[in-house]
Amino acid sequence: MQLRQIASEQGDIDVSWVDWTPLAGLAGADPDRLAADAFRRVPDGQTFRTELFPGRHLLRTALRVCPACLLKDCGQASRPETAAYGRAVWSIMAIRTCREHGLGLIELEHQETSRNHDFARLLKPHLPDLGALSESATRRTASGLETYVLDRLDDGRGNIPWLDTLPLHVGIGVCETIGAVARFGRDVRFNALSDDDWCAAGTTGVAIAEQGEAGIREFMDGLVRSYPYTRGATEGPQAVLGRWFKVLCFEKLHPDFDVVRNLVADFIVERMPFGPGDTIFGKPVERRVLHSVHTASQELRIHPKRLRKILQATGILTKEQAELPNGSALFDAVAASPTLADAADGLFMTEVEEYLGAGRVQTKLLVDGGFIKPMFPKRPELDHLFRRRDLDAFLTRLFADAGWTKKRIRDELFERTKIPSELSVASSSWLVTDYPQTVAPEVRAQGFAAADQRADVYSLCACLGGLFAGRDDDLSIGALEILNAGCQ
Repeated sequence: MQLRQIASEQGDIDVSWVDWTPLAGLAGADPDRLAADAFRRVPDGQTFRTELFPGRHLLRTALRVCPACLLKDCGQASRPETAAYGRAVWSIMAIRTCREHGLGLIELEHQETSRNHDFARLLKPHLPDLGALSESATRRTASGLETYVLDRLDDGRGNIPWLDTLPLHVGIGVCETIGAVARFGRDVRFNALSDDDWCAAGTTGVAIAEQGEAGIREFMDGLVRSYPYTRGATEGPQAVLGRWFKVLCFEKLHPDFDVVRNLVADFIVERMPFGPGDTIFGKPVERRVLHSVHTASQELRIHPKRLRKILQATGILTKEQAELPNGSALFDAVAASPTLADAADGLFMTEVEEYLGAGRVQTKLLVDGGFIKPMFPKRPELDHLFRRRDLDAFLTRLFADAGWTKKRIRDELFERTKIPSELSVASSSWLVTDYPQTVAPEVRAQGFAAADQRADVYSLCACLGGLFAGRDDDLSIGALEILNAGCQ
């Protein structure tokens, strides 16, 4: 048993070429099993029974034992120091309990670090104490994680489908971390946990992992729901997911953990306001699922108070969400994209005047007449905000062609304006007669007797069209007086 331990500890020895048959014959052991139980050095750590164990998962310099196992080895042996042997699994950090005897492993002190490979030599001073050590050892059942690890090493699988798809060292790291966070809080300090704590964490972690990716997501979802957000609510995954995120993000882990990082990154994108321009675990985010009032305000350069009003007016933010801080008020980024585009491109009343090329009075007339409508006409706090696309549509209708400018505008104005039923005011005004191009054709042909509401609207429309087209030379300053006369 010692050759395997010596070979696996020496950096310049590759035990993969060793012929174990002679030694196995002397010991009456299976040479294949003897070879399988040897730790083999590889660039990323050491392998044991086909499983990779990076250095962080092994305790190769510590002397950890189950005293009951060693007492059983010694039995009636005449030379106990040669009968007792170390088990390879005792070197695996995640194994803290002897499954056979229900005892916690004990770490024995020794000073000969240069002889870590010589188990018999290091154990010899402790042989007289094995009985007392066995009595004083912690009694506990092997944890769920320890059971899984031992089963997988023995049989090649541990009968937990999702964990079986992962390298064993990744499964160990995942179960211990999520178990510790689930049992002891998101800010758990690993160096403060006892072996009993780690065993309890392992059992909890395996129970979560048994549910597969759905279980991992539900675990993280619980952290999101239970986090005590501040009013600023700009806390990110490092704060919300705690030690689970920090381990994946900041510790130097093997690339095998990337599959777990991808799972966590997808969850973060789906549950937190991350999008293009952000990075998770050093990789750029390529899609956005959720916005918060804070992130949308930053991205669109809209004041958060104004954005909140718009989102509430459109029903994107519920009443409950409206009570949350800006960073916690989340909404579907895809579903809200049209509203966000309108909010980003919206124009205030003073901006509308410039956009249409009209003055304050003319713009107000257009609003009062229903030709252009605010984005939210029934919300007093937003009735001064207009969609740019609505204004563009109005201008398109207004200047699409001559027919629209003359006949169709007159018909639409007639339908929308509320002109008194009595005889036309604008068409019979001296201001109109001074500008023949504003007189309705029927009035020019038949005189004022033919003037009615449609003729009146024609005159108003002609003035309005001239103003928007910039034909001040044709209508001169009288156009404004004509409009005012028609609206009195």
